[in-house]
Amino acid sequence: MLLSYIVVLASLAAADTAPAVSPELQARSLAVLHEALKEGKVWVKVHAAESLLWTGHPEGVRDLFLKEAESAGTFYRIGVWRVLAQATSNPDERKAYTEKIAAVLLDPKAEDRAHAAETLGKLGYSTHDPEVVRLAQVETGSTLPLMRWVLANSGDAKDEAALAELLDSTDVDSRGCAAYAFRFFKKLRPETYAKLAAAAAKEPADSSRCVLLLSALYLHAPESERPAIHDKLLAFASRGTTEDKREVCAALGRLPRAQDLPVFVPILDDPDLDARAGAAEAILRVENSTK
Repeated sequence: MLLSYIVVLASLAAADTAPAVSPELQARSLAVLHEALKEGKVWVKVHAAESLLWTGHPEGVRDLFLKEAESAGTFYRIGVWRVLAQATSNPDERKAYTEKIAAVLLDPKAEDRAHAAETLGKLGYSTHDPEVVRLAQVETGSTLPLMRWVLANSGDAKDEAALAELLDSTDVDSRGCAAYAFRFFKKLRPETYAKLAAAAAKEPADSSRCVLLLSALYLHAPESERPAIHDKLLAFASRGTTEDKREVCAALGRLPRAQDLPVFVPILDDPDLDARAGAAEAILRVENSTK
């Protein structure tokens, strides 16, 4: 990884007039995402589809997932509808897919309610249906913050505070998932950010959810505080799990900088396809930021 880092740094310094992302690197990144779209299993396929949509390369995504919808079973159906909700420019069609997901959340017999809650959280959907309010009180582990995420999308201070409360949970999955939810928020209230910063500061570096706290903190931190958080994230890019590497790429990619290409490029050689796809998306985000 060090050699790749040096090579990319050298290429960035070689010509100030050259694009940060070369045509070859763009092509390689797109090839990785299309490989994941065609060959990846369920959620890898979903992640790749979203990456292509988010980076302005939607060709073929909607048609593929319309076919996937014909046979998608429990759990995977949520991911398929999530992609289709984002792959359309028709607000009524987006609403229809979102309502399908919401119906699963409200179905007490559905096994994929937690998946539905996470997807609704990501789509920015909110409801105060009594069943969701109940679940936001009685669920445990990572499912509890998912339910509170749906409530907090309302923008109400009390709902955000209820989600932020979980950053102090003794359950590592509750803490991590609450932080993960906050990564998707455009802004945090000052008191929420203070809780997030305190939680990240005391989370052990070897915690399975540490990277989730750091990535959310990085995105919401004042610019002057980001370098120190950035340095902590880099450790997970080189030695972390697939999920860790994807999270680092997601965080750094959402504040795209050419300086981070040496972080992303080596992950294109990762043995795990999902990790490679995460790096590919981040690289394409850097490319888009320089246009």
